[in-house]
Amino acid sequence: MVNGERFRRTLNAFSMRYFLDHFITDYGAQILSNALSALRAHILYIEGAKHSRNHSMRALFDEYVLRLPIGYQDEFEQDEIEEEENSTARTNLIAYLKNLQKTDDDHIMLNGKSYKRDNKTLWVIKKLRGFSCQICNVTILKRNGTFYIEAAHIKPRSRNGRETPDNIIVLCPNHHKEFDHGTTEIISQDLHEVTFTMNGHHYTANLRIE
Repeated sequence: MVNGERFRRTLNAFSMRYFLDHFITDYGAQILSNALSALRAHILYIEGAKHSRNHSMRALFDEYVLRLPIGYQDEFEQDEIEEEENSTARTNLIAYLKNLQKTDDDHIMLNGKSYKRDNKTLWVIKKLRGFSCQICNVTILKRNGTFYIEAAHIKPRSRNGRETPDNIIVLCPNHHKEFDHGTTEIISQDLHEVTFTMNGHHYTANLRIE
């Protein structure tokens, strides 16, 4: 579990809670995050075998995700949104982004569970852009078979930057850190693309919804 790998041995909720409590107490957020990734993979494995939702384990999973820092929580939530929405047609995902309004509710419901609308929006943008860094084209395959990529805000959240396609570029962790912490200057930007320099190098990123 500490490596985030799926396990098949069945544990009851009491035993699982014991392990999760020790992970967060003894090792901290990263190891708890790995353990929860393993638990989520286990839940999906069991549910696939039994063709029914494991509500008790899902409730336990949700409880411990809330004990993680917000960044970890958002990543797990986007993984769950992918589980629910991955088969959605591309045209419907594009329509979702085009219909976003400032007055939309902050949360959405999927399969009876509430999620942050921003997390769905970020997941949709990442999927439409192929989970690939818009600077170096790298994709990062995770143990569960999905891809990891990060969303960088052109106009930061601290200055009321929104989760919309014209304000998000999809970057690998290295380029995201460089974009946020390096010497970055936006040269031009519209609904279709953004041109910027980053530590002396010139880049153009596509912002279109297509």
